[in-house]
Amino acid sequence: MAGNKLKRTRNINTLYKYIDNLRKNEEKNEINDRFLKQFCRFAVISNDISIEITENIDTMPADLLNKKLATYKTIIGMALQLYNTLGLKNLNNEIENGENPYLVLMREEANDG
Repeated sequence: MAGNKLKRTRNINTLYKYIDNLRKNEEKNEINDRFLKQFCRFAVISNDISIEITENIDTMPADLLNKKLATYKTIIGMALQLYNTLGLKNLNNEIENGENPYLVLMREEANDG
């Protein structure tokens, strides 16, 4: 379990640094920085939940699956709000061929929602 938490923290920090680097020309302030950190946290957590659901959908009890889906919907909703608030969809034009999977997920969710 500690290994998963460490991996998640590493993924959050990597995503934060990646986006922060893309935002190099923007004015930065403490509030936007905190929102960006929250976005990264929610994006990574929602991705982890999505993977867990996908990998275990056939064996997961229905009540647990419903709880996971509800949690996913809540967290992805918060991530999307921050994605839109921070204007991260505008960064997609700056992303090269090696697109970040978390930003791809957010773009797809934003287009679906």
